[in-house]
Amino acid sequence: MRQESELEGGKKEDKMSDAIERGKFFFTYDSHPENKVIFESSWHPEHLKIKVHIGPNKEEAKEFPPNFFIEFSDDVLVVPGHGFYKFSFNNPHFNIAGKEFDFADICPDTVLEMNTDSSRRIVHGGFDPHLITMFRFDSPLDFLVLLHEMGHEADFEKRGKKYFGMGSGIYEKDPVGIGGVERNAWAEGFKIIRKLDLPIEKNLLDLAQKKLQGYQEPFGTYKEYAKHPKKSGYQAITDKERREVRESDEHILPFGGSKLKKAKRKK
Repeated sequence: MRQESELEGGKKEDKMSDAIERGKFFFTYDSHPENKVIFESSWHPEHLKIKVHIGPNKEEAKEFPPNFFIEFSDDVLVVPGHGFYKFSFNNPHFNIAGKEFDFADICPDTVLEMNTDSSRRIVHGGFDPHLITMFRFDSPLDFLVLLHEMGHEADFEKRGKKYFGMGSGIYEKDPVGIGGVERNAWAEGFKIIRKLDLPIEKNLLDLAQKKLQGYQEPFGTYKEYAKHPKKSGYQAITDKERREVRESDEHILPFGGSKLKKAKRKK
């Protein structure tokens, strides 16, 4: 006996209508009502065609090139959850200020999905290293974050098991190493921008610098973290402490590198 999917049956149309409304809100979430969002029926009752045009609001427009826009389109599978929907993309086609590319051109082994469940932005990985989830996508700033998460995927492809083996230790124990992971992702994002010749290198640089500063904010010291990790938080490290730890004989370089040795001064 065939089991019906959650979108089949008498409430199928109501759920799809609800999914469309939530999807429209997803792309206009944060003072961007001028964004254009179109959902159309597709080849299968659980699929929708999606077309989106995103631009900066008046405040953001000062930071981006004139007439900057982001467009993408795809066929999406709609998967209902408890109070939210997942939209699983096939292979989104992007148009960034006239520069066109497919998501699979940059991340061929990665799934891109949108999730209406959270006010977070965009994340990479989780239980599946080949997954990037968008929780909001209403601003060109979100595309910059997406580039960063695509950079995490590129970094993962290069390092494989070392990426997660290193990552678990860093995110729990090593406030120096986490900065290395994030820097790698931003660096890979810059490579994507240059490969596609996108006119937003300065925008990505400004955001990268802002985000990376967050890993050095003095919520506590490295030594305090070692004694009381639950109280101080892993992001807590200052520039001075970062230099001290990197010069320590005991500190292990991120990504499985060898120990750093203190430079001996010539007498």
